[in-house]
Amino acid sequence: MIGKLVVGGTKIDLTEGIPFPLNYSIADVKEPQKRKRNFSKEIVLEGTQKNLDFFSSTYQLGLSTVGNTTSIGFNYDPTIRIPAKYYNGGLLIFNGLFRLNEVSIIDGNYSFKCTLFSNFIDLFMKLGDLKLGELDWSEYTHTLNRTNVINSFDTSVIVNGTPTSNFTGAVPDGFGYCYGMIDYGYTAFSTKDTTDIVPLIYAKEAVEKCLAVAGMTYSSAYFDSDLFKKIMIGFGGGEKISVPASEVVNRRVNWTEDINNVEQITYISSTPISGSSNHFRFLKNKWISLIDESFGVTPTLISDNFDQYYLDHTDVGQGTDGRITIAKKGFYNLSVSQDITTSLTIGAMVLQQGVFNTNWILLKNGVEILSLPVQSAEGFGTDSIAVNQGLQLDVGDILEIRYNVYIDATYKFLAPITITIDDANTTVIDLTCIQATLQDGDDVEIARFIPEMKASEFMEGIITMGNLALSDPDIFDVVTIEPLEEFYLPSTDFWDITQIVDHSREIKIKPASTIEGKIYKFKWDEDKDFDSLEYRSFFQIGYGDHWHTVPSTFQTGERVYKVPFAQTIPTDAIYPFVAPRIISVDSSSGVIKPFKGKPRIYLYNGMKAGKWRLKDTNGNGKDDLTEYPSMHHFDDWENPAFDLNFGLPILFDYNAPSVTTDNLFTRYHERFIKEITGRDSKIVELYAKLSNNDINRLNFAKSIMWNGVLFRLNLIQDFDPNVTDSTKIELVKILEAKNKRTGFEERVDSNQIKTILKKESPSGIGADVGVIWGGIQEKLNNSFVIRG
Repeated sequence: MIGKLVVGGTKIDLTEGIPFPLNYSIADVKEPQKRKRNFSKEIVLEGTQKNLDFFSSTYQLGLSTVGNTTSIGFNYDPTIRIPAKYYNGGLLIFNGLFRLNEVSIIDGNYSFKCTLFSNFIDLFMKLGDLKLGELDWSEYTHTLNRTNVINSFDTSVIVNGTPTSNFTGAVPDGFGYCYGMIDYGYTAFSTKDTTDIVPLIYAKEAVEKCLAVAGMTYSSAYFDSDLFKKIMIGFGGGEKISVPASEVVNRRVNWTEDINNVEQITYISSTPISGSSNHFRFLKNKWISLIDESFGVTPTLISDNFDQYYLDHTDVGQGTDGRITIAKKGFYNLSVSQDITTSLTIGAMVLQQGVFNTNWILLKNGVEILSLPVQSAEGFGTDSIAVNQGLQLDVGDILEIRYNVYIDATYKFLAPITITIDDANTTVIDLTCIQATLQDGDDVEIARFIPEMKASEFMEGIITMGNLALSDPDIFDVVTIEPLEEFYLPSTDFWDITQIVDHSREIKIKPASTIEGKIYKFKWDEDKDFDSLEYRSFFQIGYGDHWHTVPSTFQTGERVYKVPFAQTIPTDAIYPFVAPRIISVDSSSGVIKPFKGKPRIYLYNGMKAGKWRLKDTNGNGKDDLTEYPSMHHFDDWENPAFDLNFGLPILFDYNAPSVTTDNLFTRYHERFIKEITGRDSKIVELYAKLSNNDINRLNFAKSIMWNGVLFRLNLIQDFDPNVTDSTKIELVKILEAKNKRTGFEERVDSNQIKTILKKESPSGIGADVGVIWGGIQEKLNNSFVIRG
């Protein structure tokens, strides 16, 4: 029976006898950290006229022929993927996507090699190298100010310029951003400005933006849960985010100018110097502003988007004309190129003695910060000024460039003296912002605070953390996404295959524990921030990691579940706050510095008690607050019900009131891992006489019954009812043991801690630095929670 393949609404011609092998899978039991989905083996379609028309139109297939008989060339777009459905016996047995792999021509006859694959596979194909920050977060661009920062804690965010509530009660709705309290080593914890804390995004919205790239419509109680809505993604620390390039351009002040200054010098009096009848003293200490037209300077402005340069001196009055008043805080470079010619005309007078100096001066807020003595001679001359000066400037700082002329001379005879200052070449002055952090009033572009990671890596991490399973699209093309623990139906709802097992073919039953892997490691990505390094050096395991050892004594090797996020260790280094910290510490001085690390993930804990001050970047405004937006790996560090870790940490850097052992491993992975590694676990490979109706109604969430024993369906391999009457399937025996989410707590004294640590704390770092282990001796009298 020939099936029916419909691609993009077009029925494709199929040929009798052409194999159409389909594979269905929920996971690879041999490598459970990897997800495999439904796909077909390569299918060869003949180049009928209908098929040629379809591929020519859909795949932009370029066909070149001679006399309408001999093909001489073609090309096509291999990136195109089209929705496809395959029916057999009138029943839908594959719903996914279609891809053209290869076109071949033999004796003028075309054939097309194609594959079908699931939407899940397409998701990662489409995400490709797309970065998480490139998923378009522009709707959340907002002005940096204390109001917007504080509102994000538990009230609202800016969406397309409008304040929008994103909390229901005390629970976030999972969209927008939140300026979570995390110590990046910028400043003291109790006083922060608006750039010392940065916006985090919600994992739920990041997932939705990823799925939207593949056009996937999904249903998920997991993603819609209050718990998942609290998961937040943040950048891994480092220096403060600089302003965008476009903003740097706006801050530039750039101009050229011509100088033409002529002035007569007055003398003290017409009375000759005592003891002489015809000697007169001339004294002049004169400066001109080289950026002020009132002194004979003619500027031509090139760039000044923030109106920082006062071009018209009549606007503000003498004394403030021509100055640059900084509009945006940042690190700038002042570049000046000037050739200044200074000449002195004395007429018929004769110099008896005197001092002649010129000096180029840069002032900041009226204080000289750079001085270049350039001339000291009677006749003066041309001074070539070349300056490249780095300047840290704040809002309101005033810059001014002056050229000072000093004359204290005695002349024989009396006549007018004239000073002329001119530029031999056109002067070029350029003040450019070369590095700047945001300040109040700047636009915050959320994408710039999203960690540098691929969207596909992010999705892989989210799937691995929750051990998520994705269904095939239903008749409405909706994909169900749930953890395996919730994905499977109750064991009372099963499919009994006992009567359709093909006993003429080999049945293999083997212990699942024979699968390679003695230790299953569930790990966060390793990072080298101070706290993480110290924890790993003491315990030889990452904070929040978990290792599950297979009870079989014959197994070797490891299986690693690793997510692309680093875990962040909370601390009470600045009491009473308990907050994650990402820092480095200078080993010789103990000075804390920012650390640029890997992407981080947190659980929003709501508002916790703690007094602190939030101030503007310029220090002009402040709010004294009594609560802070708490982030942690617990859902509530004061009374936790869930831990966003794979394992309970061995030691906490704060006095934990209570802990929980309900975590990523116990909730989402433990049962599945024990089913494939336990002493009683079994893997069965057999052949069953599956029908089109069986595949049409296929549901991996339903248990399989065989000879009175329950299994999970793991794999259907090469189903093709036109070629064989039985198909290979793989089953995993269900173990009835449930997770133990009872939680426990064990308190130990200082001697026990010393025994557990088995090494001294690092030397040379004082407890005042707030380090996790440096101050451990002071904490030995306190209670710590130890994992048993």
